[in-house]
Amino acid sequence: MGGRRVGAARRRFLRSSSACVVLASVLLFGASLLWAVFVPGFRAPDELQHVNSVVRLAEGGGWPGPGDVRIEDETLGALALSGAIAGGPRTVLPGAAAAPPDAQRFADLTPVPVSDRASFHDLDQGPRQGGPIDQMTQHPPGYYAVAGLVYDLAGAGDWRYDRAVFLLRALTALTVAATVPVCCYVAARELSGKESVGRTAAFVPLLIPQLQFVAGAVTNDGATIAATSAAWAILFTITCSGPTRMRLLALAVVVGAACWTKGTALTLLPGIPFAIAIGYRRARGGRVRQWGPPALAAAAGVLGLAFVLGGWWWALNVVRYGRLQPAAYLVPPGTSPTLGVGEFLAVFADRVRWSFFADLGVLKAPSLNWLTIALAILFVVLCSVGLLARHRVADRFLMVLAGGVVTGILFASAYRAHLESHNLAGLQGRYLFVLVVPLAVCFAAGLGRVAGALGRPHRWHPLCLFVGGLVVTVWGLAFGFRLYYAAGDDSWAAAVDRFLGWSAWPLPAVIGLVSAFAAVAGTTAWVLSAGAGRSTPVGPV
Repeated sequence: MGGRRVGAARRRFLRSSSACVVLASVLLFGASLLWAVFVPGFRAPDELQHVNSVVRLAEGGGWPGPGDVRIEDETLGALALSGAIAGGPRTVLPGAAAAPPDAQRFADLTPVPVSDRASFHDLDQGPRQGGPIDQMTQHPPGYYAVAGLVYDLAGAGDWRYDRAVFLLRALTALTVAATVPVCCYVAARELSGKESVGRTAAFVPLLIPQLQFVAGAVTNDGATIAATSAAWAILFTITCSGPTRMRLLALAVVVGAACWTKGTALTLLPGIPFAIAIGYRRARGGRVRQWGPPALAAAAGVLGLAFVLGGWWWALNVVRYGRLQPAAYLVPPGTSPTLGVGEFLAVFADRVRWSFFADLGVLKAPSLNWLTIALAILFVVLCSVGLLARHRVADRFLMVLAGGVVTGILFASAYRAHLESHNLAGLQGRYLFVLVVPLAVCFAAGLGRVAGALGRPHRWHPLCLFVGGLVVTVWGLAFGFRLYYAAGDDSWAAAVDRFLGWSAWPLPAVIGLVSAFAAVAGTTAWVLSAGAGRSTPVGPV
């Protein structure tokens, strides 16, 4: 009798939305861990500086002012052991689109033997100020404090450097995977009132290889993505299910936490009062004087508490340095001609499109260009369709407002930097990952509308999105692997052999991780195809 009850409970769980969200999270975690394993050491954006700041903080080095600290000798030693540099200059990955004629190729290096891969503690030769500037102290120390605590508790300073770096990469992967899919699900379910749309949205991150790549790196972007995703889920719950004290308190705490991660999180602040106003307008109705004052008081309370919890860091920057985020060093002037606004906009759109979907640490790899174009078109079309729905128009306007603010600030800051330095810096699509939840919501809603017009039942949408996302994920991983390890016309066997020479983990461990990912993918396909994606309306929660 008890066995039958357990079996029935198991079947109910497998058919529930909880199972879909858990599987989406595990898939994202697995894909991110595969990137963490495959990507050569210190090849993710600014990974050298991120690792350096974590190690320095874990070893009691504190959080100096911007420009006042340099890369430690142990981090530079690990950089050399990873093959990222050879005799001084950076080595060039096989998939790089262009490289100086005299540049050392990563594919030509002999992997450092396992016995010579020292720990960060062994590489430490005492205080030294000879390395380049570590500009990460221009950011708040929140992410680095948490990562440093994990590093210290695990005793990773005594591990081989490559496994210590993997631990920090895995921490980012866990942070993103534990938050993004569930936040996409909650936000989409709240906005649409349909479980199937929420389930579909949970799998949208599988369509963004760059998100998985970033989640498999040592970076404060992971903490920013997690915190802003949680903020979006709470905002949509407030607008659709109503403001409560607990929801407003949770929003303030999450926004305060986001303020401790990175400046890109601040771009969401203008939308918070608007979202709270929507929630009070729907909950109380009537004239503005009935819902306006409590909405204003709630917005002031949320932003005030968020300021106390973390926003004060940025205000202190303004007082001390005269700007929100001070520069840690001067960017040397470039040689690019000054572009007009229209010309820069074209470059901006191209660079952001590329680096949002598949930068992968290799400058404009041609083999992935068409994939990024196809994904960009797909997202623009389906997100536009999802935004055009007449249901909950105010929430859709909130997403447009937030997207306009984030993109506008990114464009304006990048163009100002271009006019000042004649460089093309700051054109990073990953800065838009603070919008991953509203993008997933719009994408899932758009897919539902298009499929509905074609007569396709809602219950098949999560399965279709999962299959498409899995194809893109595996394609991105496969192409990324070849970009890192296959030189010229090298065979897959040669690329695998080169990878195993540099890998932090032996072949059985890598096979185990790949097999686990495949098993979760198979389980997900079985659960979704068994009818887990039933479309059922939900009410306020």
